[in-house]
Amino acid sequence: MNANCMQALIEDVRCEPNLDVFWDKISSALAPYGVTSMFYGAIASKTEAKQGTKTKNMVLKGDHPQEFADYFGLDNLVDNCKTLEHALKETTPCIWHDERYWADATPEQWKQAFIEREMGLYFGFTLPTTYFQAGNYGAHGISMAELDPNEFKKIWSEKHSEITGILGVMDADMRQNYLGQIVKLSPREKEMLEWLSAGLNPQQIADHLKISTSTIDKYIVGAKKKLNARTRDHAVTKALLLNIIHS
Repeated sequence: MNANCMQALIEDVRCEPNLDVFWDKISSALAPYGVTSMFYGAIASKTEAKQGTKTKNMVLKGDHPQEFADYFGLDNLVDNCKTLEHALKETTPCIWHDERYWADATPEQWKQAFIEREMGLYFGFTLPTTYFQAGNYGAHGISMAELDPNEFKKIWSEKHSEITGILGVMDADMRQNYLGQIVKLSPREKEMLEWLSAGLNPQQIADHLKISTSTIDKYIVGAKKKLNARTRDHAVTKALLLNIIHS
């Protein structure tokens, strides 16, 4: 993809309001390189990446085969993913079938990898989002399932800069425009977090909006659950770092 085509892609997706349409446009841009499916995850901070389960702490979207989600379950989909572990610690791409990345894999990680390979998720790579911007933690999991080893090697050798360029566009727009569409806070839940981020406590918010504190608490609890946050301050911090609300 030359510079003109890249600019055309940026212009095409820049004002797209719908996440699924945006996703399809990125998929179409990657398809000529042999990409068959994608998985994207963003996490609020490096500290968050070290705590709890990866799946619950990440904002995730993907279109890998449905059996992938069915087998591992939505609550621990990527908890034992070795390549994601790499992505949350490093800034370099991880080639799925390169055995160098698997030298210290745990039995649970090997089990998940074996099952993924049985599903056709063998040739591909995981790209840390810190590859583009320090402090932006997360990963792209890119499957190129229909390639053979020689085809993959050739495309990666000759076209990896073009592929990662498209993924850079994707990551920037996902963080700027779409993570909120995945988390799906209601307008009131977002409003409560924004008031909290401005320094108001629930009683002050209730007084300002002329509604009960129990109603305020209900919205805050809902936001915490959707963000997998332990406290209201944690929910505010995650929502700010993930660009779901603005201070």
